[in-house]
Amino acid sequence: MPTATYSDLLTQVVSYLARSDITNANVADFVTYFEAEANRRLRSLQQETTSDVTITAGVGTLPADYLTWRKVRWNATPYVELEYVHPTLFVIDNPTLSSGIPSKFTIQGTMLSVNSPATGTANLNYFQKIAPLSGALNWLYAAHPDVYLFGTLSEAYTFTKEFDTAAVWAGRRDTIIEEIILLSNKSRGVGGIKLVGVPTP
Repeated sequence: MPTATYSDLLTQVVSYLARSDITNANVADFVTYFEAEANRRLRSLQQETTSDVTITAGVGTLPADYLTWRKVRWNATPYVELEYVHPTLFVIDNPTLSSGIPSKFTIQGTMLSVNSPATGTANLNYFQKIAPLSGALNWLYAAHPDVYLFGTLSEAYTFTKEFDTAAVWAGRRDTIIEEIILLSNKSRGVGGIKLVGVPTP
């Protein structure tokens, strides 16, 4: 059975379940639940992106698809790497904002704040949410259709209260998620170690 499209996935899951009371509409919900879990667990190279956040008086709105940050730089010449500070400490350390180029940032809810009332842009490198498959094919489905199938089946069998079967599919889903994370980590590469000034034994 093909798995080239979102519709193919829905049809395939309905076929696996072989139940007249489970429709494509039900399965669409199960796909959404799987995607919510995948967004909580996956942090891969394919999710990394950058966006300029417009900062006005020290505050800007994060992108709608934001999950977690990797680094933040202030768009100056040259760029200024900003240091992350926990929101509580940020308020304590910066009761009033100092003018000039910011050096620190924090994130609260959907907002990014810097320790300056500056207006400009912060270059945000971050992990973005996996785009819903219902809108268009995304990188996860294109590269790993099996994780979508297994994850959706786990949700489906949980819904039908067939918990032993749900656990089987959840195990297969988890194995692939771990493999995706491992592959992503390997893809980042490991820097070589260079020894300088070490005497020859």
